[in-house]
Amino acid sequence: MRPFEVNSYIGRTQDIGLIKQNQDSKPLMQQHTIAQNFEKHVDDRMEQVNHKENSEFEKPFDDWFISTMDKTATHLCKEIQNCVCAFVQSDEISLILKDNTLTCSPYDGRLCKLQSVIPSMATAFFNKEIIKRNLIAGMSIEDITYMPDYCFDCKVWSVPSANDAMAWMLYRQIDCIRNSKQQFAQTYVPHKSLVGKDTDRQIKLCMETTGQDWNAISDNKKYGRLFYKTSVDKITPDGIEYTRHEWVAKSEQLTNEDVREQFINYLNIT
Repeated sequence: MRPFEVNSYIGRTQDIGLIKQNQDSKPLMQQHTIAQNFEKHVDDRMEQVNHKENSEFEKPFDDWFISTMDKTATHLCKEIQNCVCAFVQSDEISLILKDNTLTCSPYDGRLCKLQSVIPSMATAFFNKEIIKRNLIAGMSIEDITYMPDYCFDCKVWSVPSANDAMAWMLYRQIDCIRNSKQQFAQTYVPHKSLVGKDTDRQIKLCMETTGQDWNAISDNKKYGRLFYKTSVDKITPDGIEYTRHEWVAKSEQLTNEDVREQFINYLNIT
């Protein structure tokens, strides 16, 4: 994005309300100055805001919550046009939407629509899964109505290249690893014993004092989950082989240079 002089674009007598209205209805890519030879991506970061410390989820990691976040991300990937990948960690979902000359951008790329409809989709799907879980557990409809709602918000911005999109995912994974170590250590070690220690020292102390080893937990709880579309070979009940494109989740370590290069190549060709 290049800097520009505001006065050269907006007349001094123009009403600020009209400027705001035009900005909200204008396609996202027209709101930013991006070199035309760069591929355009949109990154939607969704953060659940009502996840409380005294919630119904298990610590340090709740398998049902992780699975439901993954289902929510898969739902968004399937429903949002031009979505090419997602990254899930803790209560966050990051989506990469890629401009495609063959298809229209979702909601014509209007920022106000992307920031309202996408988190609404995530909120509706996640709460539906919560209700299903509680019904299966035998909770009454009356009790379910008093359960807290889980809400998502959304930020949307554009990045100029696949490398920049990958950099955002890498940033979120590094944060995921840090949060995972902290959450693991804080579950088993008193808080005062962890004060002033970095995350590596925290999990080392946890191992030495409780025998709980962060390195032994599954990768999806350490590195998050990267979702992308790939070809999957299938066979019908009649024995006919066919190929279908499906969304899959893997706990790839983006700190690995080879994995990062593969990810960038995937974004460039998708």
